[in-house]
Amino acid sequence: MPYNEPGTLATLLDRNVKSDDTFFDLLRFLSTKALERDPARLGKLAQTLAEEAAVRVD
Repeated sequence: MPYNEPGTLATLLDRNVKSDDTFFDLLRFLSTKALERDPARLGKLAQTLAEEAAVRVD
């Protein structure tokens, strides 16, 4: 596993996790861990992602 290469690891997981439910469970779990590590940084990331999602929905 390329743990020190986040882009490669994310691509590998995206390709191999077929179920959307499992994918979003993984994302939720990682977000919980990120909240423990650095709540402010996660908040900024979440805000950026929410803004990008809003643009794509429109």
